Amino acid sequence: MYYEEIWIEAEQWSNEYDIYDENTDVKVIFENGTEAVATFITNKNIMSLREKNQATGECLSGNYF
Repeated sequence: MYYEEIWIEAEQWSNEYDIYDENTDVKVIFENGTEAVATFITNKNIMSLREKNQATGECLSGNYF
């Protein structure tokens, strides 16, 4: 199966982000029109989200990011 288009959310951002502490979505559109979507997350971003959620009480106080 061949792809027709790949869209990477991070390509839409300004250049002011930390490549080591980020997450982004990617969408692949195939020739037959089906789509696949994935989210890519750095390990540092997972830890940052857990720390924030522990402080705010979100996501069961950081028990999941």
